[in-house]
Amino acid sequence: MRTARACRRIAVAAAVSVGCLVAGPGRGPGPAPARAATTASVVAGGEQASGLSVGPAVLEEPGLQPGHTVQATVSVGNATLAPMAVTTGAGPYAPADRVDSNDRALFDTSSWFSVSPAEFTLPAGAHQTVVVTIAVPDGAEPGGHYATVLFQPRPIVDSDPAGTTKVTARIGVIALLTVAGPIHEALAAAGPVHTSGFRETGPTTFSFPLRNTGTVHVLAAGHFEVFDWRHHKVGDVPIPAGVLLPGTVRTVSGEWDRFRLVGPYTVRAVVDYNDQHVVVAPGHFWAFPLRLAGVVVGMALVLMLAFLAWRRRLLARRPLPSAPARPVAPNRAADRAPARGQAPARAPARPAPPFRPARTR
Repeated sequence: MRTARACRRIAVAAAVSVGCLVAGPGRGPGPAPARAATTASVVAGGEQASGLSVGPAVLEEPGLQPGHTVQATVSVGNATLAPMAVTTGAGPYAPADRVDSNDRALFDTSSWFSVSPAEFTLPAGAHQTVVVTIAVPDGAEPGGHYATVLFQPRPIVDSDPAGTTKVTARIGVIALLTVAGPIHEALAAAGPVHTSGFRETGPTTFSFPLRNTGTVHVLAAGHFEVFDWRHHKVGDVPIPAGVLLPGTVRTVSGEWDRFRLVGPYTVRAVVDYNDQHVVVAPGHFWAFPLRLAGVVVGMALVLMLAFLAWRRRLLARRPLPSAPARPVAPNRAADRAPARGQAPARAPARPAPPFRPARTR
């Protein structure tokens, strides 16, 4: 199954996040005291002398038959410089995603598990192989079942003053079990792609809720597609592969690292799993660099005002042109009046009509 390859691929990403603590030496795995609060950590390969190293980080057992028993092994190493006692056990698995199912027993099959040895001592730098036995009860429902194999380290010699409380973190190995039978694999989007609505610049973050509506864990991957106002694809954001447990809802997110954005954009998501596809309803957002546009407009106004002030000063320095002489209207009567001592001008004589001889009958 693809889920088998998926779990091996995400073994490092799924490594233990069990934040359960135990106060005082000699306590086995169990509910954490109310006052104990810290986080568990895994030291891979013994590179740092700060705790236990466990491997593999994920146990997957597909195709389990009801009434049958299977065994798996886990290697436990002491990465500290002092001997350490280790107590083993099993407990429920707390998904990091939101659980949207009333069947909480799906994530607590710890009663199926037994770990041997239950207690052992690891010298500094030593390793121990632990056998995990899984007994599937009769009548187990087909599909996925989950639990956590726990390892509780504690120092052998307590060098702290009397009366102090030793706080150590439990380390867990996630167990993904699949009981054979009619299995339904299905994913569905629980909502459209959510965007920021409006942005000035990038990068831009997208997200949408993805629900596993089937009965078994599914490996899913996909990508976001970004389109501009011309419906041209301008971006593609990959969605990393991950395992989604049944009855859980995960918020899948991605980031588009493009910085310069202008105009309306549409974002849709496509999720692929086991040769099937889920197309998520698209989301929309606008992008416009308001601050940059304000700076450009402000600079343009400053330049325009500076030009107007310079032009006004330039016109103020120029001398004003003198007004032209006003023309005097001609006096027709004065032109016709003769000067003193001068005879008045006579009108030109009218020419005589031409001579026409009389006609005789």
